[in-house]
Formats: sequence, structure tokens, C-alpha cells
Amino acid sequence: MQAFINRISELIIKHLEDRLTGDEKSELEIWRNESAENQALFDSLTNPAQVAIQLEKYYAYNAEKGWDLLMQQHQPNQDQNSSKTFGINWKGWIAAASILLIAGLSYWATRPSSTPAIVSHGADTTMQQDVKAPSLTKATITLSDGKMIVVDTASEGVLVKDENLNIIRTNDGSVKYDVAATTGTIQYNTLNNPRGSRVINLILSDGTRVWLNSESSLRYPVAFSSDKREVEITGEAYFEVAKVAGKKFFVKAGNSTTEVLGTHFNINSYSDEANIKITLLEGAIQVSSAKGQNKLAPGQQAQVDNEIHVIDNVNTDDVVAWKNEMFSFNGADIHTIMRQVSRWYDVEVIIKGAIEEKFVGELPRNVNVSSLLKMLETTGAVKFKIEPGKIEVMNRK
Repeated sequence: MQAFINRISELIIKHLEDRLTGDEKSELEIWRNESAENQALFDSLTNPAQVAIQLEKYYAYNAEKGWDLLMQQHQPNQDQNSSKTFGINWKGWIAAASILLIAGLSYWATRPSSTPAIVSHGADTTMQQDVKAPSLTKATITLSDGKMIVVDTASEGVLVKDENLNIIRTNDGSVKYDVAATTGTIQYNTLNNPRGSRVINLILSDGTRVWLNSESSLRYPVAFSSDKREVEITGEAYFEVAKVAGKKFFVKAGNSTTEVLGTHFNINSYSDEANIKITLLEGAIQVSSAKGQNKLAPGQQAQVDNEIHVIDNVNTDDVVAWKNEMFSFNGADIHTIMRQVSRWYDVEVIIKGAIEEKFVGELPRNVNVSSLLKMLETTGAVKFKIEPGKIEVMNRK
């Protein structure tokens, strides 16, 4: 039996490395076609998302320890600074996946017939109707006169044109403000990006770029005043602020104000989160609230509730994953994950019972919701029921 397990493991690894011979392809195909169970196991063992989750579970959710150990065992000369997430270092991931092939196939071969395979392919998910990821933005712009523009129904080119202002939709889908001259009165527009909508990118009149997540809004002047620049957000936004001599940039979010000269930072101010999180990636900012103020250095995060708490060495890749069209979890709890799911897929989420596990994984945000849920299920901690407009989360233990 062990020889058979080793042979199937060898074939799957060769499949991942794209070096199967014609006869070996046929041999693997025969095994896959013997049963739906074999095919499900093959799919799980060749899916980077599911294998990555299993590796974290295998090494007690310790990503650093797990990856370092795998590299010592399989790639002793591997650069220790290489990525620890799947989907980036393909050769490293194949080596890591091989750890699970023997364990998974051994369990598959010796389990009782009623026992599921060690790497689940989401068999516990009850699904009446899958939910697709947003393919379009549903964003709208409300002009100062109350007129509303639906961004995605407008063709590329000029959305608004008057004597002093052009609002342009660029070929990459961004919305750009070009101001020829300023008037005495400051006029405000509001960009609203609802639940179930793709991220929208806005280029303000000073050249500042803003990425707006789903269920978020940004209120901003068409043209900034002579002495300062100020905008206001709800939800989540990522800023790359253009440097303008003598004109500071301010972002209001809830009870916080972020002051910046020119920098890259992320603000998460969703009302259903425990606090406002302001994370600095580049430059310097000062965060203020009624209780005081703090300056941040790159890699720090200010968490604002009644007071400001500064957290060091934040994983900024996780913070801005949404901007890069990824889900990224590094020790996140199920409530944090499902709030993101709710906003992105525009579904109601109901969590039944206590689920204490932390989750680690990364997945593109363009997948159907079932793909993400199946990835989470491989931990053995949760199961899901998908109904139209609703997802139920249950403890599988």
C-alpha cells in the first residue's frame, strides 16, 4: 500500500512541475477517474489556497515556523526572505505541498469508508446558490447640484464638462478630476461605492490618488482651497497623497483626523469594526482625536476608539490586500473574515456558535464565494450554508 501511495504522490508532484510523460499522464488520469473521491482529493492537493491553509494547520498556525521548516527540509539554499504565502513562490509551494501529499494520501488509503479525506474539498458546504465576485463597479458620483452619475454605465472619456472642470473616465477605469480654474465657492462631490462593488480609483484635482473599497464613500472638494486640502471618508480607503508645497492634506474618518504632507496610508473606518485603523506604509502622518494625537512611522497602525493606540510592525500587505484585489488573512478570526465577505459579495452573514480558531490564507477576490469558503473549511474548524443573499457559518467540531 505504501508503494502505491508513494507512486500517486510522485505523479501529483510531477503534474505540479509539468513534467509528466504521456504514460504517466494516463496513469494519473486512470486513478482520478476511478471515483469522485479520488478527483476531489486531487483537486484539494493541487489547489494552492487549500494546501496553504493545511500547511498552516499542520504547523499549528505558525506560518513563520512552518515555512522555515519546509525550506530547511526541501530547499536548504532557498532565500529566507522569499514569500511565505502561496501563489507567489511556485517552486517553494510545490515543495511545501509535497509534505501534505504523503499525509493526505496515507489517510485516504487507510480511512474508514465513511470518513472524509484529510484535505476536504468543501464537502460540508451546503449551497443553494453560489455568489459571484463583483465584476463591475456600482460606484456613483453625486455632484454639488445633486445630479448623480453612475460610473460604470458611463463610457470612457469625459463624464462631466463645463467651463472650469472636466471629470474624466480613463481607460483603466479610474475617475480623474481636471480643474482649469478655481472659483470663490468650494463645491463638494461625493463618490459612493456600495456593497458588492469592485474597488474604484479616484484621482483628485491635486493629483492625489484614492482607492475606495466596497461599502465606502469619499466626500471631497472639486478644487481645493488655497491653504489646505481636506476630505472625509466612511468605510475604507487607501491614499497616495500628492505633495503640494505649503498645503497639508487632512482626512476625516469618524472621530479621527489624519494629517499628512505626502505619503501612502490606509484608513479602515467601517462602522461595524471595533475601531478606526489608520496604517502608514510610506512617509509620515499625524493622527488626532479628542483624546490627543500621535505621529506614525511606516509600518505602524493607529487604532482609534476613545483613545489612540499605536501598534508596531503591522503586516501592511494584509492591510492593503483589498486594494490589490486579494483576500489576505494572517491570524484573522472568523468575524473579521466574514465582515469582508459580507461587504464584497453583498450578502448577509450569520455566525452560529463560538468559533475561536484563527485563519491564515490568501486568495484572489475575483473568485466565487464558495471557493473562499471551501478554503476556510480545510482547517476543519467551520462549515457553511449558502442561501440566496445569506451565508450561515457554523462550528464543525
